[in-house]
Amino acid sequence: MNANSSSSFRHFHVVSWNVRGLGDSDKCNVVRNVFSDAKTTFICIQESKLSEVSFFKAQTFLPRPFSSSFVMLPASGSRGGLITAWDPALFTLTSQLSNSFSLTTSFSCNASSIDFTITNVYGPSDHAASPQFLQGIRNTKALVSGAWILLGDFNLVRCAADKSNGLFNSNLADAFNQTIQDVGVSEVDLSDRRFTWTNNQTFPILAKLDRVFTNVHLDLAFPMANLSSMPRPTSDHTPLLLSLASDIPKNDFFRMDNFLLRNESFLASITQGWHRAAACTDAAGQLVACIKAARAAAKVWKRCNRAPPEITQNCQFLIQLFDFFEETRTLSQAESQVRGLARERLHDEIKNKAAYWRQRSKQRVIKECDANTAYHHARATMQMRRKFIRMVRVNDEAVVSHAGKAEALSNFFKSIIGVPGQVTLIDLDSIYGDSERLDERISGRFTECELKQAVLLMNNLSAPGPDGFGPAFFRVAWPSIKQTILAFAEAFYEGVADLERINRSHMVLLPKKPDAVDVNAF
Repeated sequence: MNANSSSSFRHFHVVSWNVRGLGDSDKCNVVRNVFSDAKTTFICIQESKLSEVSFFKAQTFLPRPFSSSFVMLPASGSRGGLITAWDPALFTLTSQLSNSFSLTTSFSCNASSIDFTITNVYGPSDHAASPQFLQGIRNTKALVSGAWILLGDFNLVRCAADKSNGLFNSNLADAFNQTIQDVGVSEVDLSDRRFTWTNNQTFPILAKLDRVFTNVHLDLAFPMANLSSMPRPTSDHTPLLLSLASDIPKNDFFRMDNFLLRNESFLASITQGWHRAAACTDAAGQLVACIKAARAAAKVWKRCNRAPPEITQNCQFLIQLFDFFEETRTLSQAESQVRGLARERLHDEIKNKAAYWRQRSKQRVIKECDANTAYHHARATMQMRRKFIRMVRVNDEAVVSHAGKAEALSNFFKSIIGVPGQVTLIDLDSIYGDSERLDERISGRFTECELKQAVLLMNNLSAPGPDGFGPAFFRVAWPSIKQTILAFAEAFYEGVADLERINRSHMVLLPKKPDAVDVNAF
């Protein structure tokens, strides 16, 4: 496959971090925020110091949906402990194995033929066990086929330059380098710093203990792999971010989320955009221009008013803080107002989150509330996983690249649907000329009452059209936009509307049977 670093293509991010323990709840919150900010696909944690991890514990340090998709190697007492988590919407775990110092997981991409293995390691701080650790890497290599990422805290350096004081064990460094050569991997250079560990002293000793290695298969699949560091809010190790660029395009369609309609400033902004659209003599063209202007206004509003990801945690903190103060003294008027505002904002954020995931899960019968948000999130993830087409078969040959799949499917459906420019005219009078005429109430002009009733009867959770606006927008904004829609309906009745301007649609491929692979099986 050919990698592409363009922002229009999907990037997979792998975060590797020795967190130095996850027992403290406040530290877990900090760790989770680091992972959330990275927008990561895989999370590799070293030295969790946890002997077991429940789903509820995982939620404290892993962002959703990672908290339900992880495997672990338990800590030995207060030492070690490895955790590897992944985004289940994009990847499926196919196998796992572990030894005393490493956790190896193999994954299959839900959207393409990308398959690779990640070995998450934590090298022993007692170098008497380093030979056993290095032999374990060799043993793992014998069990791995295909693309491979070897990463983690190795607790070893490769040369004198890997320590700020120049002091190192040359025998261990030689053994480490020999192992790297034997297993056939190469190190991904850290682009923005020399060291990854500090002893946090006034005059610190710095070392490069955390690394990422890849084999030839991975390099061929992702030739533009890049390794950089992330801010270190806790621990004495720096988080590392491995970026892998794929040729799977991002979904860049605009989709208006229904929860935004709860915000008065958002609705006012997009309706103003609607009315600022350039004038067009054709009613269909005017409708399209208004929708485009409203869509542009919605994008601008979302960029300018996006809430920070930690807004929920901040509101919860303020509420708990003032509740604590209230137990020992009377809150001032200003403190009470701040707590009230935090409660209102938290309530709004919870409602918005619930509406967001309900709209995507398509489960109509489940009530929208915070208690069911996790359920709707899971349903949306399942839908996303099922919609990927991993491979299609053309003339008994498997096509796995995105470009190849798009070409094969496009060619097939063009052959049965037709191409632009081919028009077949049908003389309806010759077919229905002797038939009884329709009732005037059915064939007459559209009335404002009829159009409004049609909008109100639509399902708010129905999928939006190619313009990105669903029924909820037209229902809420009807008083402001109805004149444009009425003008289009009148032009349609008169037969003067240029329908080519709005004759656009998205084609959604639904498999006719499980494991569909032939182009005619969708």
